Amino acid sequence: MGLGRDKDESLLEYQIRICSERVKLDLTWDEVAKILNEELGENYGESKYRKWWYAFNEGMDYVRSLEAEKEETVKEYVGEQKKDFQMLKTGEQASTIVTKLNEEQLKDPDYLLKVHGYDPNEWELTSAKQSIWNNKLDNELYSSKITVKPRIGFNWSEDNVRKIFDKVIKDIDILGCEYARIAGKDEQPPIQDKMILIGISDLHYGLLAKDNLSEEYNMKIANERFNKILTDVIQRKQDNQDIEKVILLIGNDFLNADNLQGTTSRHMTPQDQETNWYEMITSATEMLIEGIEKLRFFFPKIEVVNVKGNHDEMSMFGIIQTLNAYYKNSLSVIINTDCRFRQYIKYGTSLIGLSHNERIQDITKIMAAESGTDWGECKYKCFLLGHLHDRKEVGDDYGVDIYRLPSVSGASAWTSQQGYCGTNKMSQSFVFDKSKGLIEIMNTIVE
Repeated sequence: MGLGRDKDESLLEYQIRICSERVKLDLTWDEVAKILNEELGENYGESKYRKWWYAFNEGMDYVRSLEAEKEETVKEYVGEQKKDFQMLKTGEQASTIVTKLNEEQLKDPDYLLKVHGYDPNEWELTSAKQSIWNNKLDNELYSSKITVKPRIGFNWSEDNVRKIFDKVIKDIDILGCEYARIAGKDEQPPIQDKMILIGISDLHYGLLAKDNLSEEYNMKIANERFNKILTDVIQRKQDNQDIEKVILLIGNDFLNADNLQGTTSRHMTPQDQETNWYEMITSATEMLIEGIEKLRFFFPKIEVVNVKGNHDEMSMFGIIQTLNAYYKNSLSVIINTDCRFRQYIKYGTSLIGLSHNERIQDITKIMAAESGTDWGECKYKCFLLGHLHDRKEVGDDYGVDIYRLPSVSGASAWTSQQGYCGTNKMSQSFVFDKSKGLIEIMNTIVE
């Protein structure tokens, strides 16, 4: 650009340019006045333009100072420092910051927690409000206000599940193992009309019992007892060619605690834990995968069923989802992801109800109401409960045989104090025939 006005340049822009570049263009104020008067059609003296320029430039310096102050404010608060923080009477915390957020981040609770300085594994969002910050610097700048409370359950985010999944064994050739097992069998196996239900209940994996308690118990002992149960079933039934499938019953307080704080699911009762929650989950998941692999080498189909317990409801939901992802391409392993409190399995003429605990007098009517047409179609009915850690055949209630499953867990400090000790450490497995119903109960003593 020279002394002449550019075709796309407004009169004001031209006036500003000539004044601001006066020294660069080697112009006196008299020459500036002559050039601008010709372009504007005016006859002002040089003082008119000189005073206008000094006033205009002073105003711009002030505006620039405000913008610079605003930029410093943005640098201070964009994801670095809290603008406002409050401790609420409810035990919650309220935080307000100014930060950049795109459309995806606005809808991501974990991201909002992180940008406010909260660990999503330890805190959960209870409310959030984002409003565009009134500025001209960045249209993605928001005033972000959130309220948080301490997290009780684990944050089953994609990243956290991946961390757990990455730690468990991953070197098993699932399809290769299955084809190898199938190749070792007869091409036409005999009629498979029996099913084994391995009723592991109240394992309380993660419980630590030592010192003055009645017995020692830890994750190593729990792992040994879990594997002893599976080995016992395999040794007794591996040669039976009529086994169609094995149902591995987990849940039922398979884990001892449900969260980072080491408490139970609903009543938040503190538990005696051997290790932190992450190590317990990783170890339990790996133990289950190894157990499933052991079973499916000897039996044609394995189904894993999770029964909600009062100690581990949320954690076992996460583990069952992890197992489901692990075995998504398996031909012979089925992971039942049903989340209902009571579940029902139909096998031939048998209907089997599963729950951690129920009022005995209500079981028959609940089973009849919830199982639908299976109730009328099945000749044999039984219901399996856990929770009390003691084997007991409750009896026959209008055609429903009710069983309490025993436990192989050690005694906690609380159960020892209450005198709940001395029961046999035992697991029971149930063999069902498609036409004859329950034909055998196998007791596995682990002590």
